[in-house]
Amino acid sequence: MNNSVNFNNPIYLASEIKNEQGSSVGNIVTKPIDTVENIVTNTVDTFTPKPKDEETKHTHKTAIRVVSTVLVLSALIPLLNPKFSSKWIEKMRTASAKYRAKKDNANTFVGKIYDFAEAASSKSAKVLNFANNWNPFKDEIFKWLCKKSKILKKPHEFITQGFDKISKQTVYRKYKKTQSSFSALDNAITQYRKKLPKSEADRVDKLVKQALEQQKYFSSENISSRLKTQENLMANLEASTIRQMKYFGKGFLRKQGKVNHLKKNFKFWAEDILMPQRNKVEADGLNTIQAIIGDGKSQKGTYNEILEIITPHVKENEKAVLEELLSNASKRLKSANKTECTEYFNKKRDLMLGSAPTDILTALFGLGASGIAIGKADTKEDRISRGLTVAFPAVAGLGVSMGMAAMLYSGIKGMLIGSVSSGLLSLTGSEIDKKFIHKSNENKEEKNA
Repeated sequence: MNNSVNFNNPIYLASEIKNEQGSSVGNIVTKPIDTVENIVTNTVDTFTPKPKDEETKHTHKTAIRVVSTVLVLSALIPLLNPKFSSKWIEKMRTASAKYRAKKDNANTFVGKIYDFAEAASSKSAKVLNFANNWNPFKDEIFKWLCKKSKILKKPHEFITQGFDKISKQTVYRKYKKTQSSFSALDNAITQYRKKLPKSEADRVDKLVKQALEQQKYFSSENISSRLKTQENLMANLEASTIRQMKYFGKGFLRKQGKVNHLKKNFKFWAEDILMPQRNKVEADGLNTIQAIIGDGKSQKGTYNEILEIITPHVKENEKAVLEELLSNASKRLKSANKTECTEYFNKKRDLMLGSAPTDILTALFGLGASGIAIGKADTKEDRISRGLTVAFPAVAGLGVSMGMAAMLYSGIKGMLIGSVSSGLLSLTGSEIDKKFIHKSNENKEEKNA
């Protein structure tokens, strides 16, 4: 095997490891990285001038290679741990319902088209939803293996708890921002209240007191209590999911009724098991929102009642200020509530089934190979150089990407932020390498000369 290091291609990712027949094992990872690297390089060359000196070219090429690696490895996690978005599935279900309604009012030919569209969207939703069962199945097997091992049990629990803590902090942070928006609205209400007649000012005071009582919903203590309630609702999830898996498998051992058995269980079992609980959590959250800001229909909400009393007594620009403050507060409240009642609920469900450790295992599978490039370096200085410019940026970038997922950000946004972070760290590492590592090495060589 060639022990030299090709610095123009700084991340090998096992591409130099040969199996017994001599084929490259690492091509599965390196080929998509090469493709992404070419795309990123062409994009960068289009919008920025090409560097003239070779050292800067090498630095940029290294950074682009690291960015490409993090992008591919970040995509590898959901690829090997596929979790089809409930948003996509819900959109398909909605489309199916629309097509069903339209075909009833269409002529025969158009009706058949709608009929086909309805069937296609409905079946696609079912297939994607059913495919989500692969994750709990895989995660439960790995979780079971870790529980059987004293060495792996605690790390598995630590990783799960760590991801859960990050997700919870996202919920707390969103409600903190919501509280800040309502505090700004409360200050404006206090200021404009002075312009009201005493009878109406008293009405506002009563409603403000009611609103402040409702805002206790945003407190850390109450949020913590509600999140603990969610966890308690999932106490039997693991056992119920395993029981459903066994039931599904045994159903195909019977000689008759296999098709009906498949149709009956063609759903995402973990989601289906907890759907009544999630519906209740979402309904309770929605009731709180409507009590505070209304539903835009029959229920006004406390703050809309307050503004109805104040706005006839203030100037147009002051009215606009109040409405803008209420609009901002309402948006933040709805976003925070969705994060708590839907996004965190789904994340907690997956964590209870062991999703976080298998995501990390997938990431380590790809990153482990990148360490080979460092190990192949000839000197200590070269190994340090590779660590600064390649290994650490790749690990940190992938860590950022996974952290963003734990913070309930979308997968694409997390991938992009993680990749940009890795690129910046690689450029920083190159500067440190030039100024300290290689400069120190050059000074040693001059003394020895």
